[in-house]
Amino acid sequence: MSAGQGGSGRTFSGGCLVLFGLPFLGVGLFVIGLFGKQFLDQHRAAGWEQVPARIESVKLNESPGDDGGNTYSVACRYSYEYAGRHHVGTRVAPDVWGSSDSRHRERFAILDRHRTSGQPFMAWVNPARPEESLLFREMMPMSWVLLPFGVCFAGAGASVMIMGVRGSRAKRRRARFLAEHPGQPWRADKRWASGFVFDSHAGAKLAGQWTGAVFMAVFISMFVFVVLTQSAPLFALIIVGIFVLVTLWWLGYSAYQTAQLVKYGSPRLAMAELPAAPGRTLTAIVLCRRHVDVEGAFRVTLKCQRTTGSGDSSKTETLHESSIEVPHDRDLARERGGTAIPVEMPIPADLPSISEPGESPSVKWTLSVKAATPGVDFSAEFDLPVFRVDNEGLIERRAPEGDRSR
Repeated sequence: MSAGQGGSGRTFSGGCLVLFGLPFLGVGLFVIGLFGKQFLDQHRAAGWEQVPARIESVKLNESPGDDGGNTYSVACRYSYEYAGRHHVGTRVAPDVWGSSDSRHRERFAILDRHRTSGQPFMAWVNPARPEESLLFREMMPMSWVLLPFGVCFAGAGASVMIMGVRGSRAKRRRARFLAEHPGQPWRADKRWASGFVFDSHAGAKLAGQWTGAVFMAVFISMFVFVVLTQSAPLFALIIVGIFVLVTLWWLGYSAYQTAQLVKYGSPRLAMAELPAAPGRTLTAIVLCRRHVDVEGAFRVTLKCQRTTGSGDSSKTETLHESSIEVPHDRDLARERGGTAIPVEMPIPADLPSISEPGESPSVKWTLSVKAATPGVDFSAEFDLPVFRVDNEGLIERRAPEGDRSR
């Protein structure tokens, strides 16, 4: 198989991702706008005046909720006098949607007692527009869930759309490069376009991980708020508790990787040949500008994985995994305050190239280096440009004078 071929199908195109993310963005912005209106109404009502109102009718609307509970809302009609004019109001509070919050039933009970007894209820009236009024000016605690819910949906939709736009641009760029440089698909990928030395991009990967962890924390906080303010069943408490533990682990792991980045920086990989090809030996050096005080040896692992399907139905299998240990005394830059770990590992001839972007199933090659050190351990992982090349004359070789350990 020649370089760049393979795969039985393709995943979503950039345009499909944009269309897929658009409804999520729209729903998120709508919910954020709804919350904003309710919050603004509550803020404006802080300067309104109280006047006695007569409760003419009140009703507690109840409907089954999606989670098996009930959703409540209060409908009320009341009348009041302001500046000598008669007004009729129907708005109970800034909230416009029903919820499972028990305070709906509490408000209904209060208003129904005033209706039965005929005792006036003090309503809040806008002096600038006396026809505008509220019986309760505070938002329900459940209404605050709308904000993180809207932010999560809008953020997810915007992220998917950005991925789609970037994917479309990358696809066009790749097509132009392949047309100009046939037989060298590894140079069409920005990860290896610059040449034989490339970064692990630890900072960018960490930023993505923190984004996911914070997104998850914001999302799960909505459910934590619900179970803490409502009489949630035991199974709901257990499920939310599990997600809280997962989120805390994610945040903790992100913090640990941040400490790794601060301690060691972003390592680089210098390859002797580009690309690495099945049937040949991977010869490279892992570079770190800071000294790694390793306890024992560096463990270097070469791995090839193939993923089929997507989402919950995806399946990943390891096609190849081999490891070697590099003793600390083979650190080529130890005396100069840095770290340079030499790597020589054979790549089996019967294994596939990495897949093109968007291919399904996808094939990925990685080289990872780990070492136990005092405090935060050393760890680095690189995506590898492994391609089957029919014409070995296309393999690029790094000039000996270009080798540097720093």
